[in-house]
Amino acid sequence: MNPKKTLAKARNNPSDVRFSDLLGLVVALGWQARRTTGSHRMFTHPAGAPRLNVQPRKDRKAKPYQVRQVLDEIDKFGLTLED
Repeated sequence: MNPKKTLAKARNNPSDVRFSDLLGLVVALGWQARRTTGSHRMFTHPAGAPRLNVQPRKDRKAKPYQVRQVLDEIDKFGLTLED
């Protein structure tokens, strides 16, 4: 899914975001994958945003509290998607 659409969907309903879409959004916003351990994906951001640790639910959706964490970091650091 398009990162802009994923962001809008995440803001509207954090419990209905596919994990793969959340990963695409995180990468589009500049986070860089640092490590994968099992299902856990760890990302860092060059702008100093905190490290993200995300993992999918069994139904392949993102965990709602992790979606909210990503949204909080987007707002806190003023991250935007490139056009």
